[in-house]
Amino acid sequence: MVVHELYGMSEVTGPQSLQTGPRTVIGSVGPTMPGCETRLANKDADGNGEICMKGRNLMMGYLNREDKTTEDIDQDGWLHSGDIGSIDANGFIFITGTDFMNYIDEALCFNLSLHHDSYH
Repeated sequence: MVVHELYGMSEVTGPQSLQTGPRTVIGSVGPTMPGCETRLANKDADGNGEICMKGRNLMMGYLNREDKTTEDIDQDGWLHSGDIGSIDANGFIFITGTDFMNYIDEALCFNLSLHHDSYH
């Protein structure tokens, strides 16, 4: 059975990297797809940093959420994913962690704001 791994987000219209064919590294989600850019922000001593993405595939912003758009997309147009990873010398991306609590906090606050008058 052939298994292909990829990495992406809906904010970049799906995949950002794809591992397929002879270019396979176990544990990796593959290299960045053509036409896309990937970089790491705030790298630590081990070379792990926040995965940031850029390209024509990047959304224009969150609908009616300018605050969220400016929080996730920096002034240079890089989407900050909140995922932690590394990129090897051959361009293969490895996911090593995530700032998942940030997502949970945002989802909880958004859900509360939809259902409770005290948040309006």
